[in-house]
Amino acid sequence: MGIVTLTKGADDLMTFYVTLIVLAAPAILLLRRGYWWVVLGASIAAWLVHQINESWLNPPTVYFVPVADWQLLFVAGLLIGWHRKRLRELLAGRRRVIFNVGLLSLFAAFLCIQVFVVFGRFEAPDWLNTFAAEAWQGYDHNPPAHMLALFTYMLSFHRLTSWVWLPLSKVLGWFLIPLGQSALYVYTVHTVLVFYVLQSLDRFQGLQGLPLTIALLALMLVLWVLVKRRFLFWLIPR
Repeated sequence: MGIVTLTKGADDLMTFYVTLIVLAAPAILLLRRGYWWVVLGASIAAWLVHQINESWLNPPTVYFVPVADWQLLFVAGLLIGWHRKRLRELLAGRRRVIFNVGLLSLFAAFLCIQVFVVFGRFEAPDWLNTFAAEAWQGYDHNPPAHMLALFTYMLSFHRLTSWVWLPLSKVLGWFLIPLGQSALYVYTVHTVLVFYVLQSLDRFQGLQGLPLTIALLALMLVLWVLVKRRFLFWLIPR
C-alpha cells in the first residue's frame, strides 16, 4: 500500500519507479505526436529548477533519489530509445567515429580524475577538487558535473559492452541476460531480501570489504536461481 500511495517504503526506490512509470504515459503520448522537444524541455526545466531550490518540485514524501533530479536520466533514455533508428542514421560513418572518440576521451578524463583526485593520489588545484566533489555526488543531488559524469559513464559502458558483447555473452550471458530480462522482478525480490531479511541479521550488517562483496555476489546468484525457477512469476511483475 505504501508504494501505491507513494509514501515512504523500504528505500523509496520503488515509489520513485512508480512515479517514473506514471510520468512515462504523457511523455510517450507527446513523443507519438512528435513533440519530443516538449518532453526534453520539460525534463531539463524540472532538473534546473531543482538545482535552484530542491523543495519546490519534491513531493511531500522523503525520497532516496529526488524525482526532479533523476527523471532527466529516465527521460533521456526514453528519448534515445524512441529515436534509436534516427540516431543510428545520424551517427553513421565519420560522425560515428568522431562521437566515439569524443565520448571515450571524456570517459578517460573522468577516470583519471576519479583515480588521481577523488582517491587523493594527486595534489589537484582547488577548481579541480571542486569539480570532482560535484561530479561524484551522492544520490540526493545531481549538479551539472554529476550529470555529465553519469551520462559519460553510461554511454561509454554501453559502447564498450557493445564492442565486446560476443565474447562477454559467452562468458557471462547465462547470468546477466536472465537477470536483465526480469529486471523489475529482480529489483522487487532484492528489496524484500535486503531490507526485510538480510538487514535483520547482525552478521550481515557488520560485513565490509571482500566479505561483503562475496555476500552480495551470493545474493545475485540466489536471484538468478529464483528467475530460472520462475519463482512467483505469476504474482511479481517482470
